[in-house]
Amino acid sequence: MSKINFTDTKLRNLQPKDKRYSVMDAKEDGLELLVYPKGTKTFCLYKRIKGMPNHKKLGNFGDINVAQAREIANKIKTQMYDNIYLNHNEKLAKLTLNDIFENFMNSKIELGEKTINEYRRLWDKNIKNDIGMQKVLEITIDDVENFRNNLANTKYQANRCVGLIRSVYNYLIKRKTFNIINPAVGVEKFKEEPCMRALQEDEIGNIIVVINRLLNKKQCLPYYAILLLLLIPVRKSAMLSMRWQDVNLRKKIWIIPRTKNKKNLEVNLPDAAIPLLKKLKEYAESENINSEYVFYSNKGKTGHLVDIKKSWRLVKNEAELSGRVRIHDFRHTFATFMARLTGNAYKIKTALGHNSLKSSEIYVNIEMGQVNDVINTTIDEMLKSIKSKQLITKNTNDVKSSILRATKKKINIEIATGSPQENKEYIEKLWNEKKKKETDEN
Repeated sequence: MSKINFTDTKLRNLQPKDKRYSVMDAKEDGLELLVYPKGTKTFCLYKRIKGMPNHKKLGNFGDINVAQAREIANKIKTQMYDNIYLNHNEKLAKLTLNDIFENFMNSKIELGEKTINEYRRLWDKNIKNDIGMQKVLEITIDDVENFRNNLANTKYQANRCVGLIRSVYNYLIKRKTFNIINPAVGVEKFKEEPCMRALQEDEIGNIIVVINRLLNKKQCLPYYAILLLLLIPVRKSAMLSMRWQDVNLRKKIWIIPRTKNKKNLEVNLPDAAIPLLKKLKEYAESENINSEYVFYSNKGKTGHLVDIKKSWRLVKNEAELSGRVRIHDFRHTFATFMARLTGNAYKIKTALGHNSLKSSEIYVNIEMGQVNDVINTTIDEMLKSIKSKQLITKNTNDVKSSILRATKKKINIEIATGSPQENKEYIEKLWNEKKKKETDEN
């Protein structure tokens, strides 16, 4: 759903289409306008109830304006929250963490289906029949820490669960001014080792050889997808949902709509990927395949491939890759090689579509020898405009040598003992002798 700041003029100018469509208000959370093919425009309050979308009608645009619709939506949401959480801590005390979680999930209207399913999976598997059954006001930091410790064997899941519990409490606290604290805030997470595996050059070569051999036997879309993932550093879900309308083969540009960071991502397609995409396009045209997706599929609801594990398992075994190797490691491989070539976290961030520079900096692990080279190059650049006549020594045009020669000159000043006046006269004498010696040398 697109978001705009609702005004009467903007909504009046919205034109009907062949099918009903909706726009969301950027100002009032959950306020939606449905535009029907016949031109009717209806305000709704959009919420998810038990994971399913729900549109509560507020009135038609024209009968009520934007300001009135916002006021009605706000009142209904307040009533909903009052019914859910009630008004007093005594009544809140009857609710369990599981009760709060259900309302937390219903509020997340902008979360993708994949994220919603992952939250529910984590909750149902680890939290629901454990700390989730406790009363929300009775859970302490010790309870959350004990829960975390019980999942010590799966540190990654333990950290995700603690984070989810923290989010559920934050949701409750933001909705009402209950006299409660978030017991998950003070709980430390387990230290996680980065789950990264960068492929070596020979492993990359083996994968390409194996895929070529398999494609000679059978033209199979998953193999093309694996090969393109090796060449283009995007996430698997983005590759499998690639649409022809987002790809410009002439300009070598691919626009990925609404990535994990909720932004459109512009990807520069490498030269090696263009022939593969052209071949896929030619094949689709020759077979009269009218799908909008590059990796189309008649199975499932998406219209495109969603899982290529079976094909990747075959490729991995044929290529004799040792250890645990995931398709997502292709991104790590690309970032690692780019770090070796550039040492530039900003370039890696742009290429991989990271939202934070911190995610890219983990790849920039430059050896000290490389740092020294960079330091020397930087100093050369800083000193290149200095003229030798400005230096103490004038017997060389080499700036660095001149500086070194100048620093090698020793000034032997003996420490004088005596009265302050005698010391001053002694130092002046030594200084005059030094200046005379330098004049004679020049």
